Amino acid sequence: MLGEKPQPVAVGTVYFAFGEKKIAASFNRDKIYIGGVVYISAEEAWEPQFCPDPFPGSIRHCVTWISTSDWTVFLEDRLIVAEHDVHRITSVLGEAISQDDVRRALYYAAGLVPVGKLHLGDTWHSSIPGKCLAVAERLQLVGDLRRPHIESVLWWHSEPLITYLLLTCFDILGQSKGWMPFGNWLKSKKGGPDLALIGSTDPIGVADELHRQWLDRFGTRNSFYRFANERLDQPTRQRLLDSLEIIKYPLPPADGALSRGSEIPTTPEEKLRYLYKVRNSFTHEARGVPGKYPGVARQPKRGLGQAIEKGLFCNYATVNWPNVLIEVVKFGLLGVLHDQLAEAPQDLDVPEVLPNGPGRRSYA
Repeated sequence: MLGEKPQPVAVGTVYFAFGEKKIAASFNRDKIYIGGVVYISAEEAWEPQFCPDPFPGSIRHCVTWISTSDWTVFLEDRLIVAEHDVHRITSVLGEAISQDDVRRALYYAAGLVPVGKLHLGDTWHSSIPGKCLAVAERLQLVGDLRRPHIESVLWWHSEPLITYLLLTCFDILGQSKGWMPFGNWLKSKKGGPDLALIGSTDPIGVADELHRQWLDRFGTRNSFYRFANERLDQPTRQRLLDSLEIIKYPLPPADGALSRGSEIPTTPEEKLRYLYKVRNSFTHEARGVPGKYPGVARQPKRGLGQAIEKGLFCNYATVNWPNVLIEVVKFGLLGVLHDQLAEAPQDLDVPEVLPNGPGRRSYA
């Protein structure tokens, strides 16, 4: 307004760190904040231009961190995928896919992440490269846990832990595109809750409807079943189902109780429900599949136990676990990578070697 003193502009030296560069520039520090945007001239130059607003030929970068001690501002224009991430994934998939294809798939998927989300803590973990690496790391861990000297330390707990780690890969690989934690989804302007479906004004009713909408799209149960029913081809899905045996009998005093002739057929849906129950029992009840003694050879068929459920006597057993679970998870991981390769444009310019960065920023 007329008569007011103009506010001073906080212009000072800022050290912009992006790629492998760190360049000093005079910049309005009031325009810099984590999650904010800085535009940088695209052409290779000794003195790039930095601006809070877009200009011809500029590239949008997100402010992912600020070191206020010396005003170093970290900028990124795409999700970081490191070369060692490529090696980690190919190490568990072997000859099923080349390093070049893994690199291309991850690089393409990283470019799909919106620049404005690069500063958020969940961005890496909810991204396709983050999920692929998480599954690869679990497969590596499973391999380590099966080493005799580690198995001897874990004793009875080795088998339940391995089974749990592999089953949790089902819901990671089955997550729908654009997966978001509940809090992020609530605030999302795109793909967030459908408020038109909320017919209640009661706070509990509103919360229940919001939670139901999130579970329908992103819930662990749906992701788990989506993986088994949609992400596996028929032969792989059948191998998974055949690896779990559920035999059900009527209880005494019914005629023919507990005899082979009175066995009740088991559906694929029942087997998937039991797999999901095994996963959740380890998480929430500290119960796992029976372990095996170190040094004892793993038998192809192993009993999981018996139970009386819903008026039936049920006997559970597995065939060739954990090998079948490992094969299924690897198939799912390959499927995600092949999907990215199919979507990537032919003219996508992928570096021959990705940077040796962390794959995710660490502020320690």
